[in-house]
Amino acid sequence: WLLLSCCCFRFDKMAAPPAKKAKLSQPERLTGADIRQRLHSGERCYGTCSISTSPLWPATLASAGSDVVFIDTEHVPIPRDTLAWMCQCFKALGVPPITRVPEPEPYKVCEYIDAGACGIVAPYMETKKQVLDLIGATKLRPIKGVKLAKILEGLTPIKPEDGKLTNEKLYEQVDKILGETETSTFMKKKNANNVLLLNIESIHAVENLEQLVSLPGVDGCLVGPHDLSCNYGVPEQWTSDVFHGAIDKIIDTCTKYSIGCGIHYGFMNAVEYQIKWAKRGANLIMHSNDRRLVANQIKEDFDAIRKGAGDSSVETSESSANCA
Repeated sequence: WLLLSCCCFRFDKMAAPPAKKAKLSQPERLTGADIRQRLHSGERCYGTCSISTSPLWPATLASAGSDVVFIDTEHVPIPRDTLAWMCQCFKALGVPPITRVPEPEPYKVCEYIDAGACGIVAPYMETKKQVLDLIGATKLRPIKGVKLAKILEGLTPIKPEDGKLTNEKLYEQVDKILGETETSTFMKKKNANNVLLLNIESIHAVENLEQLVSLPGVDGCLVGPHDLSCNYGVPEQWTSDVFHGAIDKIIDTCTKYSIGCGIHYGFMNAVEYQIKWAKRGANLIMHSNDRRLVANQIKEDFDAIRKGAGDSSVETSESSANCA
């Protein structure tokens, strides 16, 4: 009996091994190179604009499923040292930071990349020279001066069917211009995680968009809807056919060249419009900003609580969002 009991005890122990803990799925950690590949392949990237400089915020946005984060220093007062730790923190969490510089100035762009930015956006891009300057700052670093000017002067537009290979075409042209391959090999490796987006905000930019996006090294466009609506003479008229026609043309041109396209939008019908534009071909879903989203959620909760508690509703003004 004792022997039988021991055998049964051992059998029970062997038959019931401790249950393994289920592994929780972790969000994919992305790099700038991953974002660039997605933009050119048509795969969607999701992000929002981060105005908050709280140290707790990067992990919050990462846990919410952000593929990228947009940090805007054109409209938001963020000093360089704060920008640097924001970029480094987001990047460490696998959420590549796309930053908007105050102006399309190449030396300023280099500062932002040194701070940790993976993507660069510059406001009101309208001319070939502006785009070439940013190609030099993002894709041809650290070359500057006369040698950079020689390269930029020699760059020629690519064909629409070569859009997915725009960066490869850029360095092929650099090799021909310089007559050697060592420089481009180094630059390609050094700038592998740099993404260049053009901020499209005017009639002139839309009408000349093919001239801008066909330059080798451009990875996509980010529409500034507020300035675009004003430039078209329909300020903040978000249902205007003129406004939507301009955005459709931008999306179609980007699709033609196999580069990314996004609309940084957070105004009326924001979710509906983001879905509409995504279905048309926009693949950089840059939705609103943290300040607006938090304000909207607080208002919605307060309205529900007031109604449930029997209190009268309170009229509130729409949260301004200059960076949208």
